[in-house]
This record gives sequence, C-alpha cells and structure tokens, in this order.
Amino acid sequence: MRRLSVFLAAIGVAILTFNHLAEIQHWVINNSGNIIENSEQTPVDSMNGLPVLGFILLALSSFLGGIYHKKNVFTWAGVTFLVIVIGYLFKIMHWPGSDLLLTISFGFFIIIIIPWFTAFLMIRSVPSEKIQPEVENVNDADMSPDEKGNQESSES
Repeated sequence: MRRLSVFLAAIGVAILTFNHLAEIQHWVINNSGNIIENSEQTPVDSMNGLPVLGFILLALSSFLGGIYHKKNVFTWAGVTFLVIVIGYLFKIMHWPGSDLLLTISFGFFIIIIIPWFTAFLMIRSVPSEKIQPEVENVNDADMSPDEKGNQESSES
C-alpha cells in the first residue's frame, strides 16, 4: 500500500510538472491531437485536463497514505486535493466560484497541510543511534593492546 501511494504521488507530481512546463511554453493540443506551440490557430484543447488528473492521483495517494499511516493529515490533504480538482473543473467549465475554491483550497494546503505534514515527519523521524564498533572476538575486547601484540607474536 505504501509503495502504491508513493508511486501515485510521483506520477501526479510528474503530470503537474509537465502541465506547468506546457503552460510556460504555451503548448496546446491541435485538432489531430499533437502538441504544438501556440500559434495563430485556435486550440481545440489546451492542457486543462492535466491538473485535474495530477491532483486526482495526489488525492488517491493521500488517502492510501492515510490508510497506511493512520494519520488525519493524509485524509485532510486528500480532501484538499479533491477541492482543488473541483475548483479546476469549475474553471474549465467557466462556472462562477472557481477562483474562490482554488484560492481557499490552495491557501488551506499551504497554511495548514504543509506545516502539519512537516510536523508529522519531524515527530516520526527516529533519532540516530550510536554506532558501536564491531568486536570480532570477545576475548580481544577484554585484552589490552600489549596482550594482543604478545598473543599475535606467540601465534606465529
């Protein structure tokens, strides 16, 4: 379950990263389904569906992480991602209220979820243990360096 959660999160972040790259480069999809640079031609579909898919994968990843870790932060992150998806769908359909939904959900994510998740990670981290040197022979640990040297010379 943990591996699936991490895999879905990685795919979701990759999709969102590609979407932002496409936004910066002004890439659109033409009639034949090929990605082209923005030209005078009116695009059939800009890549508005990619954030929806990316955030749905992140929401699924968050819910699976909540099942695995049994912490509320993952559930609330998943709900926040779903509200972001609804905001994007409102934006795609040009319905009123999309700006409000996106502003509130992104604000909640940045102000509440990220610090909460950071605190979860800090509490979960295990302090490093002192590393003890390995002793090959129990008798060697009890002997002084002079006795070890005498023992080695007597063995040869």
